[in-house]
Amino acid sequence: MHRATTTRAPREELYVLAFDHRRQLEALAVQSGVAASRIAEFKDLIAQAVERVAERTGKAEHIGVIVDERHGAGALQRMSRAGYWVARPAEIPGSRPLSLDPRDVPSPLIGKPVPQFALPVLTDRTRTLTAAELRGKVYLLNVWGSWCVSCRVEHPVLVELAKKGTLPIYGLNWKDRHEDATAWLARFGDPYVASGVDRDGKVAIDLGVYGAPETYLVDRDGIIRFKQTGPLTWKVIEERIAPLAAKL
Repeated sequence: MHRATTTRAPREELYVLAFDHRRQLEALAVQSGVAASRIAEFKDLIAQAVERVAERTGKAEHIGVIVDERHGAGALQRMSRAGYWVARPAEIPGSRPLSLDPRDVPSPLIGKPVPQFALPVLTDRTRTLTAAELRGKVYLLNVWGSWCVSCRVEHPVLVELAKKGTLPIYGLNWKDRHEDATAWLARFGDPYVASGVDRDGKVAIDLGVYGAPETYLVDRDGIIRFKQTGPLTWKVIEERIAPLAAKL
């Protein structure tokens, strides 16, 4: 972990985690007889650890990371999505601070059916949540995880929206530990009619999820009508989601 300064307001000081070291990791993989593809898994684990530290310390806005895309595309997306300062390592030609923002990437699933799924319900694993049973409803599908810093930012909005009862919210608990997810909802409130457990992330892949949180507005025919990448805000709900949902 390195301490650095930046002239980019509003953060004058950053704690930068440089967990790239691509050449060293590649050499270590060869020496250990491990496939290079495992490097990406290692980086993603570190990214999760960074998010947990940020959540517990409340210092997310002061954390930066240095990671490249060769073995770290997943971690790069995860860190960028969570709002951390991200840069490529100096060894890569053309290195520069990144402005990667998946919110600028349109979802190819808009206007298409929500992928079929059948997932155990987080709070009652004897039950199953399926896409088929949600047909006939206009609802929000919210991708979340207890490890997700941005989900914590978004959560009070979801809780308040659920209290209004205007639009049911279903959760997709993504790559989470059961005990962490249930404890998180017990602590912060449970806005979901039900949350399906996507432990291996396969449903999220089918949805084209970049990172939590993401929210999909689905119509009565099971067609995705809107996608919000990043935390939901009242502005997004009132100006985009609510008017569209009223027409469905």
